[in-house]
Amino acid sequence: MDKDWEFVILVFGGMVAAVVVLPVLLPELAAGAIAKLLSWQVVVPSAEAVVSIPTTGVGFDLPRLLVGAGVLLLAVCAGRVAMTRRAQA
Repeated sequence: MDKDWEFVILVFGGMVAAVVVLPVLLPELAAGAIAKLLSWQVVVPSAEAVVSIPTTGVGFDLPRLLVGAGVLLLAVCAGRVAMTRRAQA
């Protein structure tokens, strides 16, 4: 029974820690992630974007949207092929 209580304390302690720590860290993490994505040219500033991500100041222009759609299409096709091969085996 001690192991059950340890697990419960760990879960609730983790939730409390997340509620206290995440609001402090999240703005810094988000700003760092946005800066990295801009430097890697994954996203563009919202002034140049066709579709912007709310509250971030960045978005996607047409070429990035087309590349994203292509990657999504390839992922779906690869998943379907894998499911078909598993069904045949």
